[in-house]
Amino acid sequence: MKRIVAWALLIAVGSAAAAEVAGVKLEDKVSIQSGGPELVLNGAGLRTRAIFKIYVAGLYLPEKKAAAADAIAAPGPKRVSMTLMRDLKAEDLVKALNEGMEKNNSPADMARLKPQVGELTQIMSSLGEARKGDVIA
Repeated sequence: MKRIVAWALLIAVGSAAAAEVAGVKLEDKVSIQSGGPELVLNGAGLRTRAIFKIYVAGLYLPEKKAAAADAIAAPGPKRVSMTLMRDLKAEDLVKALNEGMEKNNSPADMARLKPQVGELTQIMSSLGEARKGDVIA
């Protein structure tokens, strides 16, 4: 996860306008809930596998951060959005989530995050499938 955050930070730090990645426009600001605090786009990027475009991701934070460690340590709400570039089955989403988490976290971190990863896995599994253009936040 730390590498994903770092990757997202490096792509768009300093951009003044909303980003466009692979034809997907990301909002400059979002709110998690109606009337809630606004989060700003901190970074965005394209996830590919072989030659296939899988999704465009955006990282939203209460305020822009230039370093991954600062983004991770920042208090308050955070949001990651994924705009799908192709149709995917839920099990493919879950598999990609687990692979990404394992590549970017130590075994100790994975053990600590197990309840949250399990909850996210259940949510993603309940989707059944996701279609090109769907946004998962």
